[in-house]
Amino acid sequence: MATMMKSSFDADQKQICLDFMSCDEDGIGSLYQIRKKIKYVITIPGVERRVYAPNAKAAESAFRRHGIDFSMWQIYRYFKRGGAGEEPKLMGATIRKA
Repeated sequence: MATMMKSSFDADQKQICLDFMSCDEDGIGSLYQIRKKIKYVITIPGVERRVYAPNAKAAESAFRRHGIDFSMWQIYRYFKRGGAGEEPKLMGATIRKA
């Protein structure tokens, strides 16, 4: 089975859109669309585009991809403390709720 995926985001609706095109052995294709609400907006220093994450685990993954060790539990604690101020472990990156 072959699968293609395209992703986009809708800032007005605060949603991430994933479009999947799947093709089985008979060559019959199906289109699937998944929409997830954007929960976190991440800005990484030196990267022009923002990262939109539907949950804390996805935000953790985005941080790790850019060399920042900040777990989903640290994200939860960060926002429990108010989500403001400088966090040294973020290495200049910012995270905010959408």
